[in-house]
Amino acid sequence: TLMRIRPRARGMAYRIRKRTSHITVVVAEKGE
Repeated sequence: TLMRIRPRARGMAYRIRKRTSHITVVVAEKGE
């Protein structure tokens, strides 16, 4: 996830995370 790669870019990741919120959750479950 972008958050893990760039925890500092919280503002930038926040916007992307909002749009791909459901996608991030699915990827996190598959990844882990």
